[in-house]
Amino acid sequence: MKTRLMMINKWLVMLLLVAVILVQFLLTAYHTERMSVLEEKLEEYQGENLTLKEDKRHIQEKFLEVVEEIDDLEEEKTEEDKDDEDEEENSRGETAGEKKTAYLTFDDGPGELTLDILEILREHRVPATFFVNGEDTPYGHYLYRRKIAEGHALGNHTYSHQYQRIYSGVESFMEDLLKLEELLYRTTGTRPEIMRFPGGSNNMVSRSVAGRDVMGETIREVLHRDYQYFDWNVYGFDGTLPVPSSSEIARAVLTQARLEDDLYILLHDNDFNHSTVDALSEIIEGLEEMGYTFEILTPETPPYQFQ
Repeated sequence: MKTRLMMINKWLVMLLLVAVILVQFLLTAYHTERMSVLEEKLEEYQGENLTLKEDKRHIQEKFLEVVEEIDDLEEEKTEEDKDDEDEEENSRGETAGEKKTAYLTFDDGPGELTLDILEILREHRVPATFFVNGEDTPYGHYLYRRKIAEGHALGNHTYSHQYQRIYSGVESFMEDLLKLEELLYRTTGTRPEIMRFPGGSNNMVSRSVAGRDVMGETIREVLHRDYQYFDWNVYGFDGTLPVPSSSEIARAVLTQARLEDDLYILLHDNDFNHSTVDALSEIIEGLEEMGYTFEILTPETPPYQFQ
């Protein structure tokens, strides 16, 4: 009897071991399959991301090629043609007391290069609008206050600037926006009344993250909170990597300026925008020669908004 019980126990132990091994095998197979699916999705995402970067780089290169062609054509003009063009431009700007205004705006700061930009603006006595992100450090606080003290405007560009987070829904966006608003109020004593959506009000990230309706709903909520938002009609192409050279940035801005009356110029003061700093004086002087005056954006400024 005892021997029989021992045999039964032995078989039970063996069956239990087999069951454990089987469970471990099934779990391993499941996790292997799951990892394979995740790796495929990751490869697909990385491929799409690389494609987007290539498309963006291709568009930038094509634009710069067009800019160079325009410059070549302008060099072929005679002095008489240039005089006629200047005369026409002056008469157009003087009609009915109209003036041409340039709104210099810098996104994504404060950063290491913001001080350089402020020095150049001070040298040229030009005001600008800074659409800032959250930098809750003594350095960030100092730059927020200095910008206001020197006559520049602060705009809200969300605290984190993390597309996947802020565009996951209206509540997520407003939470991030108001977090920066409170930081600016705490450090400067003022609340921003203007803002810019990361990627612009027609960005495609929001649609891919939360659907085609989320951007419209977010815009309505932003306006309900008494913010005015601004997009841009002139871009220096300095928001992508690799950053164009200073001459390419200046040429892009000044070329586009010939197509507009009031300029809403998008530049960046990220830590890597050395070319933007080097191009800024040329941009300012070129616009002044074209008859532009510089102003900051306010809630009363006629907004430029993507349709």
